[in-house]
Amino acid sequence: MKKVVIIVSVIIVIFIIIRYLKKIKDVVKLDIGLADFYFETKLKSLKDVAAWITDILNLTIPIWFIIAIKNFGDSKYTINNIYVQAFTVKGVKVANPVNPFTQKIIVQPKTETQFKIKYNLTVPGLIAMATEAGLKGDTKTVIATLLKKWFTTGALGLTINLKGYANAEGLKMVDIPINETQQI
Repeated sequence: MKKVVIIVSVIIVIFIIIRYLKKIKDVVKLDIGLADFYFETKLKSLKDVAAWITDILNLTIPIWFIIAIKNFGDSKYTINNIYVQAFTVKGVKVANPVNPFTQKIIVQPKTETQFKIKYNLTVPGLIAMATEAGLKGDTKTVIATLLKKWFTTGALGLTINLKGYANAEGLKMVDIPINETQQI
């Protein structure tokens, strides 16, 4: 009887190890990036612009990033922790998450899962992105140019680089690096 229990236990352990190794192998089939973004103040009217300028005077602009996790593999993942910072292309930090992301995210096989994280975009970071994009002038001129671009094209014409990691299954082995450059 003891031998049967030991054999069954060994088979179960081997099955769990094989399943976990498959997840580790499939982690490369996860793609994490920026799906969209929006400013907390929508920038649709002059009243919104006034609110945005108030944010600028406070040196941070609330912005929401919609992060997408695409799972091209056959494994289901539970994302326990995700940490993403925003930088310019040259590496200047421009935004930090307002709060740590604490929700567990279930990523089903062959699906895309999206969630929002609130950031504070710093005004110096905004100016650094604009400078890297070739905008010249003082802060007021750069912000006026960015607002004009926003109202005429619906985009700022700036490049942001998201860097960080997502931790799947609660184990350090399954950290998924994030390094994506995106136009906003």
